[in-house]
Amino acid sequence: MRNVAKLVALDMGALYSGTHKYRWWSYLVGFLMVLVPFVNGDFAMPLAGANAGTSVGILMMPFASADRHGLEQLYTMLPVRRREIVSSHYLFGILVMLLIDLYAAIIIGVGRIARFNPIHDPHAISWMMFFATGLVLLQITLSFPLMIGLGFQRAPLAAYLPIGIVILAVFLETSLDLDIKVLHAWNPVLLGILIAAFGLSWWLSTYLYKRREF
Repeated sequence: MRNVAKLVALDMGALYSGTHKYRWWSYLVGFLMVLVPFVNGDFAMPLAGANAGTSVGILMMPFASADRHGLEQLYTMLPVRRREIVSSHYLFGILVMLLIDLYAAIIIGVGRIARFNPIHDPHAISWMMFFATGLVLLQITLSFPLMIGLGFQRAPLAAYLPIGIVILAVFLETSLDLDIKVLHAWNPVLLGILIAAFGLSWWLSTYLYKRREF
């Protein structure tokens, strides 16, 4: 467990490995995403949804950093099991999911006390939080086995696969005039399926990583 915690710390450190200019721009964007809903609450829900989309860039950072600095070869020389390396990546993904959900909740909370058009629909709020959680879980479930099993250099587009699926779903909903609201009652079932798929994804990533050669 200690090794997993240290590896998670390395993954979290990858979020701050960029230049100072990049970090300050990130802080500015984060501040504006909270300030805008305070001015007009109508923007809270779209911004909360867009916040979930940032999972694409955040979740791929540790893999890009490891590939850039050759850390994967270093890991094989350390007394660390490959199962622990995979577990650290998935634990990092869960932490990112919780942070994204927390920030989305802050954005929505600010929107509810906005000066204009505050949000008072608990069903819409719960659906948005479910969407944010589900999107990050889907992102981890689909992209991690590819990036862990093949390496980031061989599968850089894997991180964008879930977003492509979401865009396709939105396109089908619009073109075929489907009512996604009917799925709201099935949220617990859908979340259970996502969690089961998450576990299967972890097992597959572990299996592929054990067979991978460096």
